[in-house]
Amino acid sequence: MIKGQLSDGNTFSRRRELEAASIVSKLIFGEFETKDEHGSPPSTYDFHFTLNSGETMALEVTATTPANVMTAQDVQSKLEWHSKTLKRDWSLNVNAASRQQKGTNLRQLNREIHQLISKLEEMDSPDGVDLIGNGSIYFEKPFATTLTRLSQLGVRHINSCGIKSFPIAQVQVGNSRLIENVSLNEEVERLAKSNSKKLKKASVDERHIFIWVDSTDSELFAQISLSNMPNEPPTIPEGINTVWLGLWSPGWTRFSNVAALWRVEQGTNWFDQTSQLWRLAPESGKPN
Repeated sequence: MIKGQLSDGNTFSRRRELEAASIVSKLIFGEFETKDEHGSPPSTYDFHFTLNSGETMALEVTATTPANVMTAQDVQSKLEWHSKTLKRDWSLNVNAASRQQKGTNLRQLNREIHQLISKLEEMDSPDGVDLIGNGSIYFEKPFATTLTRLSQLGVRHINSCGIKSFPIAQVQVGNSRLIENVSLNEEVERLAKSNSKKLKKASVDERHIFIWVDSTDSELFAQISLSNMPNEPPTIPEGINTVWLGLWSPGWTRFSNVAALWRVEQGTNWFDQTSQLWRLAPESGKPN
């Protein structure tokens, strides 16, 4: 079993795009239709809006997920982590991919992990104990050689979860993340610039970009969760009217998966629209 993976990435991506469009439509009072369907040219923007005022708007939806993280997720989802031979379920944490780091080589880890865990089982390693954590007493014989190799492969924590609960043992792979100093405005500027080309070609009155931030981007996710809003606005490309920033938190309420919503317009500073969004929610869907 692999933590945090979705069985159909395309469906997940489309679901998030549609939720972004729905949020925007509620706050700017308009209806939308999908433009970027399967088979559409790469230059097609995601959604076309007709506002109640009669004006038109183009919306492009993207996310801050770092390229290294997307690559790691893709690799992890294609590898087999179950085992028919292991006696117990196991959980391990590896060096996470980030903007600046590729993280653990998951292919190499996958080639060796089951044999290494088998050795730990043969040595009757204890259940529920982190065998690699800093200062671990288990870096002694007979565990030393095996644990050293696991560390070299990028494993930071490993422990047995006890007797396997299914005929096939589960090896859960999670991430141990390192905090990087990331500028929210710089990341918004980068994404706005990279997505502005297709919007500028649209024959509409306004052009908006919606950026999702989720837990795969732990640095920006933490900044927004803590309401660390920048004091200055980002530099938005000419021709782009508004940038939306949504904090993706699945199941946050029955109404929405967005835990925070920020917005910045050309020539103005950031402002928080989360409360406006909640005011549109039915009583059963509002956060506690």
